[in-house]
Order: sequence, then structure tokens, then C-alpha cells
Amino acid sequence: MHKSLKFILVIICFTQTFLFAQKTKLDLNQKLPADTQVITGKLSNGLTYYIRANQKPEKRAVFYLAVNAGSILESDDQVGLAHFTEHMGFNGTKQFPGNTLVDELEKKGIVFGREINAYTSFDETVYHVTLPTDDSVLFNMGLKILDGWAFGMLMTEKEIDKERGVIIEEWRTRVGSGDRLRKKTLPIELKGSKYVDRLPIGTLENLQQFTYASIRSFYKTWYRPDNMAMVVVGDFDPRVMEQMLKDFFEMNDAPSTPLQRPYYDIPDNKEPLIAIASDPEATSTRFSLNFKQAKSETITIGDFRNQLIRSLFTSMFNARLSEISEQKSAPFKSAYSYYSSYWSRTCDAFSNIYNCKEGKGLESFELALTELQRLAQHGFLESELLRAKSQIIDQYEQQAMEESKKESRGLAFGYGAHFLRNIPTTTANDYYILTQSLMEGIGLEEVNQLINEWIKNENITLNFTLPEKEGMAIPDKQDIMALFDKSKTTQTSPYVDNVSTLPFLVKKPKSGKVVKRNHNKEFDYVELILNNGATVVIKQTDFNNDKIILYASSFGGTSLYPDSLLVNASYASAVIRECGIGNYNTNAYKKFKYGKNFSIYPWIGTLSEGISAQ
Repeated sequence: MHKSLKFILVIICFTQTFLFAQKTKLDLNQKLPADTQVITGKLSNGLTYYIRANQKPEKRAVFYLAVNAGSILESDDQVGLAHFTEHMGFNGTKQFPGNTLVDELEKKGIVFGREINAYTSFDETVYHVTLPTDDSVLFNMGLKILDGWAFGMLMTEKEIDKERGVIIEEWRTRVGSGDRLRKKTLPIELKGSKYVDRLPIGTLENLQQFTYASIRSFYKTWYRPDNMAMVVVGDFDPRVMEQMLKDFFEMNDAPSTPLQRPYYDIPDNKEPLIAIASDPEATSTRFSLNFKQAKSETITIGDFRNQLIRSLFTSMFNARLSEISEQKSAPFKSAYSYYSSYWSRTCDAFSNIYNCKEGKGLESFELALTELQRLAQHGFLESELLRAKSQIIDQYEQQAMEESKKESRGLAFGYGAHFLRNIPTTTANDYYILTQSLMEGIGLEEVNQLINEWIKNENITLNFTLPEKEGMAIPDKQDIMALFDKSKTTQTSPYVDNVSTLPFLVKKPKSGKVVKRNHNKEFDYVELILNNGATVVIKQTDFNNDKIILYASSFGGTSLYPDSLLVNASYASAVIRECGIGNYNTNAYKKFKYGKNFSIYPWIGTLSEGISAQ
């Protein structure tokens, strides 16, 4: 009774909030609502903090450190040392000298790589550890670990030299086809940008030769209170944790000089920057066609509305590309587009990724340009927009329904993203309400307007990679430019949106009868025996707020078939999945699913076969 009442109250509150949003005209200049459950603040020394109580999972807390510095901030003598510094966080701090941090945690079952880890990218470094809150010894280590990473790395010469071998070996494992292709393409694609020479792993030469002073200088320069944030999320009293954090970190002095954290651009280009590279060990032909854009931010409701328009655009275009990929004549295996940041924090791009069939790279590239021309000449259709709106609203609804199940690690990374990249802390519920309210006012003309804004003849980059194989021609810049020129005069026909109106099922199944019902009290599930002999087990759970999982299986599988048919039997379920359902082929089925949150997955194993659905 108590659970039911609580659920009803949540629905009522949510509905009232939604109705208020619908009746009130939104101020597009208003900032997006922040998460009210997180406690935020800044200490006198400049250190930012985020604290949030969350019981998913119970008796666990995530301690997270965000450092607004990565490999892009390295000087020439520090190449690779942002990543090296991250490693040193596990090789001796003032609280945990040597390897005692990892040793002590692993003795207690805290596994390195799973509960404790870190990463370094161009613009940021992040550390995190998950600890039990019902073990006072381990829980009290949390702030000490953060303090060690932020302010207490020892950087002893012995530990630095020991770690050189580890990181050099990591560098060697990355030397392969991907690395060789990257070294050929990045200097062209990112011409004039510092990002070309600041891959986080660094260079072998500098990893072998850098001085102790260089890495200590990087740590001292960028690991400062006003360039870092602490995030603690978990099963605890947030006000008590806030006071603990203040008591622990206020003792660190404020920097004596103001923070000067530079940001680096990706330069504009008039002519397309065409990077083509091949490698004997490359396994596929792939290209990324990018149209660079000015950096966008999502701070206000109006910004979020623009984000929705961008999402509608890429959703509709991806649906078209998916439809083409289903055709036997398609020169590519898969393709998709997206709009996101492009290498740096100061640049975005509309990117188009194509994975091509062997020997079909140029044909795929020509098709990519043709489809962009089709957009420029005819735009999207109203029917496409309605499906895309339905799909995106459904996505936000699902996120809102499951928000109460969000785990602490996901929340911690979200608050870290707010500090590092100014990503709003807006809740899924608020996003869903805003999405429903804003979608109605977004018209086709606004979405189509992006075509001319995004697809221009300047600020284009192309990264084209392929295998070196006998008989496979490698295109050159002239081949690519010829296709660019050809596309400018290509005349296309409008896209035809074929939507099936046939009944979804060829034949409606007849309902059966329950002939026997059992209740297993030990595991709290109900077992039904149907009149056709099938056994149905029903178990109610609270793992998700809005999901029903179905799993049907029977004994048999590929073991029933002779060796001569084993390959056919193994691929049978994959073929079925590509054939659509009932009156609907694959493309019609995808269009039918828009705005409907379900999936069906037939499968066949060695000893059984079945269908999974949700």
C-alpha cells in the first residue's frame, strides 16, 4: 500500500509539473533547470565540489576527481606527461606511498580497473574510486585518496623510472595499423592545430628521455584547486559529507597566481583537407566526412531547443542511410551521421561516417555526397519529421522513467562533465518535460534550414583509410576533388517515404487458456501451464521502472542439424532478424517502431533456440 501510494504521488507531481510547463510559455533565454538534489559549492581556495545522496547501489559511494587539464596543455618537453601523471596517482601519494593504495584496496576486494580507475584525454584527466559505505575503514579512505591524487602525488624518481617501462610498453601495444594510419591522416585533417602533436600517449622519445622536473612541473602547474573539482555520490548523509569535504580540503592553500588555462582551436580551411592513408594491416575501408561548425553550448532553454533541432536532423538523415544500407546494391555496410564536438572544446562538426564494402570506397563517397545534395535540393519530409519527433520524445521519456534507477557512478560522471565541459546538470524528468513542450513548435522549415548552415564548401575535412591489397586501387586527392566537383552539379530526385499501412501481423494469434497455476513462495514467482503445454514463469521486480522483459526458449538448437547444415543453422536467426516481421520488411518495420519502445530478438544456440523481447 505504501509503495503504491508513493508511486501515485510521483505521477501526480510529475503530471502537474508537465501541465504547468505546457500552459506557461517558455522563456528561451532562461537557463536550463539544474539538478536540485546535488549540493554544489566552491571552497575559499577555489576547489569546486558536488555532493549527492544516491542509493543505487546501496552501501556504496563514488569518489571522483576532475582535473581540467590534459595532454593539450603539455609543453614540448612534457609530451605524454599528462597521461604519465595520471599513472603516478597510483604509484605513491603522501597518504599511500609506493603501491600501498592499490594493495590495500585489492585486499578488501576493490578491483583495479573496475572499482578504481582513471583516464586522460586531450583536455581533461579524471580519477574515480567506488568504496563501501558500511565499512568505515574503506569509506574513510575516500577523501584521502582524492587528496592524494589532487595534492599529494610524491613523484619519486624511483617510482617515475619504474613507471616508464609500464607506459612505454603501453605505447608499444598501440603501435599498429590504427596508429600508423593516424600518423598519416591527423597532420592533414587537423592542419595547423596543436592537437596533432598532443596525443595523450605521447612519443617514445620523450617517454624515454623526459626529466623528473618536467613531470613535476606539469603536476604543479595544472593540479591546483581552482582547476579541479571533487564529486562524491552515494549512500550517505550529503550534509555530513559536505562538512567532511570542507574540513579536509580547506587546508590546501589557494594558488598565488590566477589560473590561465588556454584553449586551442581547430583552424578554419577554405579548401577541403583530404587525408587518405592505407595500411597492409587495415581491415576495412572507412571514411569520415566532416563539416566543421562554430562551437555550440547548451546553457539555456533556447540552446536545448537548438539541440533538439540538430537531433531531429541527424535522426532523419540516419534513417535514410539505414534504409539505403539494406539495399543489396549499397556500396557501404553501414553509415551514420552525428553532430558533436570536433577534437577540441572550441569546435563542433557535422560528421558522416561510412564503413564501406571492399573496393567500394569511392562509390560510397560519391553516394554520401549525392545524399547530401538530395538534402540540399529537396530537404526532409513532414512524415520523416513526425517519426523523428516521436523517436526523440520516446528516448527522453524512457530516461525520465528510469531516472530513479540511475547509479552513482553515472551521476558522478555527469557532475564532472558539468565542471569540465559545462554540460548542464538538468535532470531527465526536466529534459522530458521540456522536450514535449518544445517539440510541438519545431517546424520542418527550421530543421531544413540547417542544411545550408552545415553543408558548405569550406571547413570540410575528410579522413579516408583503407587496406593495402593486391588489385585494390588507392584513391588520391584528385579522385576525391573530382567527386566534390561532380556533386555540385548533380541533380537528384526527392526522397520517397514508403510507409506500410498493412496490418502488422499477417494473422492475429488466438488466445489460449491457463490450465494450472503455481506460486513459488521461496523465490516469489508465478508459474502458469498453458493448454498447449507451454510453461510461463512470471516474476515481478523493481530493477527498472518501465520495462517488461520476455524470454522464450525451447531445447534443440543447432545440435539437431547434421554437419552439412550447421553453418546454415548457425546463421538462421541472423537472417530472420534481417527479414522484418509479418507484412513489414526491415525498413517498414523500423519506421513502424518509431515512438514505440520495444524490441524482438530471435536467437539460436547450440542446445536451444528462442526469442528475447522487451
